[in-house]
Amino acid sequence: MNKGNYVDELLSRYGRTTSKKVHIESGGISMTPDQIKFRDYLLKIFADQRRDMISSIIWLSKRFNKVPHDVHASYRRLSTAERNAVIREVCLMGDVVNGD
Repeated sequence: MNKGNYVDELLSRYGRTTSKKVHIESGGISMTPDQIKFRDYLLKIFADQRRDMISSIIWLSKRFNKVPHDVHASYRRLSTAERNAVIREVCLMGDVVNGD
């Protein structure tokens, strides 16, 4: 499966929204619009890094100043717990799609 189809499948399965909070089926957590924006960007990186979360985080860390402004601003507004929830959600999404 190519990375575009992978990200599209995850986003279609878990949805995008602009509402204040949305219920995510897989983990049963509510996400803010900032979390959703960061999740969507992290999913793209995750697909580019061959679904390796460690590589994705390292890639993001090394290029953080080049992240699109809206994603950067959303990321900065998130608490550590909210950021970790996004990372956990992306890991769970990957497991569901991979069949693990």
